[in-house]
Amino acid sequence: MLLPATPLSCLEHLVGATRLAEVRDALREARTRLGGREVWHVSDNPTRGGVAELLRTTLPHLRGEGIDTRWATIEGNRAFRAFTKALYYRLCGVTANEHEDPPDPENGRALYQQVTRAAAQRLLGAMGRRSVVVLHDHQTAGLIPYLREAGCVVLWQCHIGTPLHTEPAGPAWHFLRRYLSAAHGFIASYDGALPAGLPDVAIRVLPPSINPPAPKNLPLHPAVDASRLMARIGVFRQPSPAGTEPDAGDAFPELLPRPPARIDRGAEPLPVGTPLVTQVSRWDRVKDIPGVIEAFTDHVDPDFGAHLLLVGPGRRAIRRPNGYSRSGCPCCSSRV
Repeated sequence: MLLPATPLSCLEHLVGATRLAEVRDALREARTRLGGREVWHVSDNPTRGGVAELLRTTLPHLRGEGIDTRWATIEGNRAFRAFTKALYYRLCGVTANEHEDPPDPENGRALYQQVTRAAAQRLLGAMGRRSVVVLHDHQTAGLIPYLREAGCVVLWQCHIGTPLHTEPAGPAWHFLRRYLSAAHGFIASYDGALPAGLPDVAIRVLPPSINPPAPKNLPLHPAVDASRLMARIGVFRQPSPAGTEPDAGDAFPELLPRPPARIDRGAEPLPVGTPLVTQVSRWDRVKDIPGVIEAFTDHVDPDFGAHLLLVGPGRRAIRRPNGYSRSGCPCCSSRV
């Protein structure tokens, strides 16, 4: 995938000149060590999920600093996506449906190897044999042996996993271990994300980060009254007219949901200024929405007057409820 080259200078106003210089020095050293090698990142798809968002926003900065960086995806078929989704739930310590026994990952090994072998052959037709390849998450682990055998330096980066629920995750790690054993090194989001028993090679912890210029991380325009924006989507009551103050829809129209947001639970809109605790996620057991509700009801003082706002995709867009019924998410308080 052809990536644009974005200079780091566009971040200087966010991190400061000193920090920017430190990063540039580190990238200059990395460029020297690479000695002209291509750096490939491989993920499962170019659009869906956090990994795609991360790569789309960060890799252009490497190109902007002179590191020859490429991005490729494997885009498996529907059966492969369903299997790796089940593997994802396992690695996160849950099952897709708490009322069903999770499938045995070994039942999908032939399919997994067929897809990853074909993807590796396709990639090797495009990349140099001295390339440094960073493979992201469980969907790509099956490529490791093929790429290493071809002469590439192969790193595997794990963005998911849990040290808290090791029993459900055990079969998934067992499934991946034969591929991971061929990696030159590992990258994890936090200490403890990777299981014991992996090869004694370099492990680097790379904490998660945000992309400051992304629309969801930008501060609202000074002319925008956030309470008016919330009123437009039905969370707050419509505020009284404020003279010449511009309406949120006029000042920042791209913030308004299209189609309009729908409030599924709750009574009348809340008074302007009501404190809100918000979770934005899929309706997915990995997101532990019941745990969010329990934490809110048990640990947020009712006298504070806060309400919990659970935000996710419309129910019509959900093909599978992922362990939750289509009737909505369980609620245990009138403040939810």
